Amino acid sequence: MKSRFSLNCGIILFTMFIFACSESESSADPMKDYFDNQSLANSKDVSSSSFSGLNRDSIVTGEFKDARDDRTYKMVKIGNQTWMAENLKYIPKEPDESWCYKNDNSNCEKYGRLYRWMTAVGKSEEECGYQKACPLTYPVQGICPEGWHIPQKKELETLVDNAGGQSIAGARLKAKESWSQAWNECIGTDDYQFSAMGTGYLRWYSDNYYNKGLTTGIWSATELEDSLSREGFEHVGVYILFLYNDKDSAQVDETNRDFAESIRCIKDDF
Repeated sequence: MKSRFSLNCGIILFTMFIFACSESESSADPMKDYFDNQSLANSKDVSSSSFSGLNRDSIVTGEFKDARDDRTYKMVKIGNQTWMAENLKYIPKEPDESWCYKNDNSNCEKYGRLYRWMTAVGKSEEECGYQKACPLTYPVQGICPEGWHIPQKKELETLVDNAGGQSIAGARLKAKESWSQAWNECIGTDDYQFSAMGTGYLRWYSDNYYNKGLTTGIWSATELEDSLSREGFEHVGVYILFLYNDKDSAQVDETNRDFAESIRCIKDDF
């Protein structure tokens, strides 16, 4: 069920990416109220005029601290959404719920941890193991810091729309590094400073790691619409955001819960 098909970039990279990227320092804090007490040292406001044709007004970057382990994360506002601008690295209390790629701690520092879906949404094996349907009440904080939550499918779709749509959003959301160079040169431009990394993934029950530098998956908290009718089946699916090294596209698709993938929390705004 794990789907990694999407639109090939072809000539899109060269016909749609002719623009200059510029940044301007802002003397005022443009998101003081929005970020409450979060740190906004080094905050930058990027005018939409620098990115003609992209579907958003401006992006604003900042930082916040996860009080659980005092780790500082970058964050970015894209449209009306505020996202972590790097993958979650928080270590759950229970073992065998998250991993570093190939058990190498340096991969956790660079790429963040890979989490089981049940861990992402803050549930146990008994509640939400990969063969069990898992009704949730949204928003789902799960393993995210206080004030943040695991994105729903519609929030991932909004992110893709804000980044220009499915056919081009992958290139604009991918980091400029960490991705293997593809034959067709579908490189990441990181226009929105979302900085999605080529993390790869883990099939956790077999301890097999795959595709670092080639793919990344970012969990949503949303099960497939028919999952509740599939209790006891092996594949109770959920939605996930896929990005690829050889495609400019971004795809919110379905996958199994028997993988460990990356987490990007989104800030509560309600």
